[in-house]
Amino acid sequence: MLEQLLAEYPEDVRVVFRHFPLPSHPLSLLAVQAVEAAGLQGKYWELSDAIFAQQTVWSAMDPAAFEAWLVEQASALSLDTAQFSTDMKSDALVQKARDYQQAAYTAGVSYTPFVMFNGRSYQNVVDLSNINNLRFMVELVKGSQGQFTSCPSTVLEAGKNYRVTLETEEGNIVLRLDADKVPVSANAFAWLIQQGWYDDTTFYYVQRGAGVDMEYAITGDRTETGAGTPGFIITTEMGAGQSFDKPGKVGFLNGSQLFFTYTAVPALDGRYTLLGEVVEGMEILENQPATGSSADSKLVPGLRIIRVTIAAE
Repeated sequence: MLEQLLAEYPEDVRVVFRHFPLPSHPLSLLAVQAVEAAGLQGKYWELSDAIFAQQTVWSAMDPAAFEAWLVEQASALSLDTAQFSTDMKSDALVQKARDYQQAAYTAGVSYTPFVMFNGRSYQNVVDLSNINNLRFMVELVKGSQGQFTSCPSTVLEAGKNYRVTLETEEGNIVLRLDADKVPVSANAFAWLIQQGWYDDTTFYYVQRGAGVDMEYAITGDRTETGAGTPGFIITTEMGAGQSFDKPGKVGFLNGSQLFFTYTAVPALDGRYTLLGEVVEGMEILENQPATGSSADSKLVPGLRIIRVTIAAE
């Protein structure tokens, strides 16, 4: 799967392999030493591939039998077997194997295979044995490169009313912002607009049609995964008298994402921040079909947003 990921993202992904000799396996340290010894003669991956491909052959062997088997593999790869045997049991490679093991412990690795992205583990959050989940993680990490490292400064003035214009490829969608009712969220939204966060993005996911429990269009996630954030999260705010009681209400989640409702959804009241509502251009959203997925399960984005602006009324 990692080879497939490399083929799909040649400009974005680099695979860095690290050994983790499992302490529960009596042959693991010797296997690492052997691969490193083969590497000294330019055949690191060839021996590594042979070891992984033939685990059922050698896993039950005792250390002496396994060592002999490794020498046979080295011979099949046209290595200098005498040098290979000497290097494999050298103090330097014995220590190197143990260093790999300790480094894995320090990094929080406890089993194999174990995948980390940019030094962070998502192993217990996402099933990384699925290629679609690996793609998801690549897109999430790629999109996270532009995240902010500090919270928004105050940009809205108390007592003023604000309108937000989403200039799309099919016309403008105008929102009335309930800044007085959800001031923290509204300010974060306005600040992100000023940073250009929403410019050249898409309504990357539109859920509509028979059989869905809620119809909505969502934007504001630059990773287009549904899990992206701008680098901060805003706690849900509940404005007095607010309700998702009709189409065109605009919700806010994950610090930047906007979702636009197609029907009344009062069940969302209190669960998500209600930023405001569409006052012009709802027909543009009404004309958008549900977004689908490509053959490799990637979302096919919908309506493109050219730029977003905010102005006081």
